Amino acid sequence: MPYVTDARHHPYTTMRATPLEQRVRIYTLLQNGYTSREVAARENVDHTTVLRIRKKKEETDSFDVATRSGRPRILTERHERNIAKLIRSGECSNAIQIQKKLANDENTIISPNTIRRALRRQGLVARVKKKTPS
Repeated sequence: MPYVTDARHHPYTTMRATPLEQRVRIYTLLQNGYTSREVAARENVDHTTVLRIRKKKEETDSFDVATRSGRPRILTERHERNIAKLIRSGECSNAIQIQKKLANDENTIISPNTIRRALRRQGLVARVKKKTPS
């Protein structure tokens, strides 16, 4: 199955953290008497985000974002870009070929499913090539 870029469908998009400067602005506006919905409209965020920022600031007296726990990533962003490059350049055409290439070149053992997820995050999705009538 060849991989193609599909900008319409990204199943692995994640929410971005609200920037520190924006969190400070939001809290300052709340301190100046604006309601959470007014602040949300002004800062173009959801009002529950405003409430969450206020609650965190009052509980911890800080705007810092906690580091996330969990299993460390096997692939770095650079690895993921290189994997996508292998597909785009035509050097490899599927996850199994990439797996074998990484095992030979970098002595790295990675599951084909991990490679497929990385390709999806890079905007590549598997498609069956449409057959044209001959």
